[in-house]
Amino acid sequence: MNISSLIEKFLPKKRSLKNSWSRWWQAPKAPSKFKKRKKSFHVLMEKNPNISSIQKKYFFWIVWCVLMLIAFFLLSPLFRIQHINIIKQDNISHIDISYKSIESIRGQHIWSISEEEIREKMLAYQPNLKDIFVQIIFPNKLNIRIKSFDIVFHTKIGTKDYLLSKNGILVPKWPIEGISSIQIVFNTLPSFLDYKKIFEAETLWKMNTIWNRVRENLLGFEINSMTYYDTEREFHIYGENNMRILFDLESDIASQVEKLIVFHKEEKDLTQGGIVYIDLRVKNKIFYCEIDEEYQCIQNLSSVYSQL
Repeated sequence: MNISSLIEKFLPKKRSLKNSWSRWWQAPKAPSKFKKRKKSFHVLMEKNPNISSIQKKYFFWIVWCVLMLIAFFLLSPLFRIQHINIIKQDNISHIDISYKSIESIRGQHIWSISEEEIREKMLAYQPNLKDIFVQIIFPNKLNIRIKSFDIVFHTKIGTKDYLLSKNGILVPKWPIEGISSIQIVFNTLPSFLDYKKIFEAETLWKMNTIWNRVRENLLGFEINSMTYYDTEREFHIYGENNMRILFDLESDIASQVEKLIVFHKEEKDLTQGGIVYIDLRVKNKIFYCEIDEEYQCIQNLSSVYSQL
């Protein structure tokens, strides 16, 4: 045993600080000044031992071909609209106006054409169109089938003839056989009426319903003409000997027609004439004026309606 070992034996031992109650702290590592470079797809391809150089060439060739095909389909003039074929399925739709309304899409790329866009363009010119079916035929053709709303009445405003479509549009056209005429009394009308909406669909439905029910239930009663008064919102039917029947379109039309039917069956046979007007506008009541008092009857009507 040497002297140094003897000295260490008798000297007091150093106390350890690593006890159960002590805590350790270690300084965090400083962030690296050099970010790890992300390996590009090309570098991965180069370092991947499982991909041969031939496979790499095939892969890049396929990618290039796909890109060229996409560019061809998107940019080629072959896929731009060149042929437009419009087929009308009635005798109301105007074929020339239909072509004019969508002429701006000719030359556009077929991938950018939508049915909704075509509908909007055609309805802007002809709002009486009900059905518009678009068929895209690749690479550059459109087939379009159109159909208008049914016609309810014919009317004449000024010197021009119009057809009234079911959705309230004035269609400039000659009368159609089997379509009844109606006179329209407006206080003011726009100067240009072609393809303008002048009625709500509900108003036309009410007038058409009244006309049909009167024809069906008053057998032998001939309807000579009809008039709509816009300010009063009234519908007048004229029978034989210019007898006038007044309906209020703001009230229940079913009850008014029912009153007329009962009056015809139980009070006065309307086919026999002898009446100047029948007023059905007041609820649960009927006012009528007979031919014996024709002058006073006409005065009554003139006080309300500027145009008889």
